[in-house]
Amino acid sequence: MIEQGDEERLVAETLKVNPILFEANSMQSLLMVFNQVVDLSQSEYYFTWLIEKYRAKRPQRHVAKKKNPELHKLIRELEKSIEPSKALQGLSISVERILRQHGLIEFKDFKKKTEEEVAAIRGVGKVSMEILKENGVVFKKKRKKK
Repeated sequence: MIEQGDEERLVAETLKVNPILFEANSMQSLLMVFNQVVDLSQSEYYFTWLIEKYRAKRPQRHVAKKKNPELHKLIRELEKSIEPSKALQGLSISVERILRQHGLIEFKDFKKKTEEEVAAIRGVGKVSMEILKENGVVFKKKRKKK
């Protein structure tokens, strides 16, 4: 049986706080509880458990492709438009955006335009052209006039 003085001692030993200042459901008590939860959530054991538990619930690409091929195609196009292009690496964000708006994203897109045509795009300067060449971009050859 717990006596009156034992309760305060039990709270003090268990929670390591002054029992006079301790209030149930106070900010202090919640922080003490969540402090221990944070340690668990940052452990390798917890992350391994999360990955194993929820891995099976993620839909696989081939399943989504079979169920709705049109949606899968749209998702692939969106992924392509978002992922960085090797041809545009190293360019400023504004120049990259301008080139994307003109349909110049992949190496094959630049083969359709001459160097002069790309350089004439507003916002694309000498430095941007040098970076494109360093990335291995090949432009369409100029036709010689007869």
